[in-house]
Amino acid sequence: MLVRALVPWAGLGLSALLVALFPANVHLALTGDDLAWWDELVPRTFMQGVFLAATVTVTALGFAARRRGPTARPAPVDTARLAP
Repeated sequence: MLVRALVPWAGLGLSALLVALFPANVHLALTGDDLAWWDELVPRTFMQGVFLAATVTVTALGFAARRRGPTARPAPVDTARLAP
């Protein structure tokens, strides 16, 4: 993404678009004539699910990063406690 502040909103918009277009994909898969195997219902639904999972993940991680703030870093690991 070019603008980091817009990442969660872009993911949210793409997720909404995928959900809104799902009925059109189902309609084409069920009524289309002489479709290739990748245009049948099961492969189309699987791919749509993969894309939806990716956009939801980007959205969740983007909003979580915004909540932590721009300077948040993970806590340092105390290596003295890890030594035997």
